[in-house]
Amino acid sequence: MTRPTPPTAPTPSTTPVPSAPRHLRRRIDWATLHRRTFGTDVLQCPCGGRRTVTALHSTRKAAEERLVELGLPCRSLLLPPQTAPPQRELAV
Repeated sequence: MTRPTPPTAPTPSTTPVPSAPRHLRRRIDWATLHRRTFGTDVLQCPCGGRRTVTALHSTRKAAEERLVELGLPCRSLLLPPQTAPPQRELAV
């Protein structure tokens, strides 16, 4: 009976390179995702130029304040605050 040969240690040239962990992978920006998904370029201006993202507001209030600072119309200021739809009464 012959004994199986033990595995040899991999040499540096044959060592597989692990891929980056999921949390370290590069993210794709929303404009690129939108273009890939829907086929439209959201950063293309109707005048032929390119738009750039200069700020990101995570709340409605912050966005409204910025629009007022820029002197741009803020349609949501004219609307009543958002509320939940009315709930129907339950017959218990």
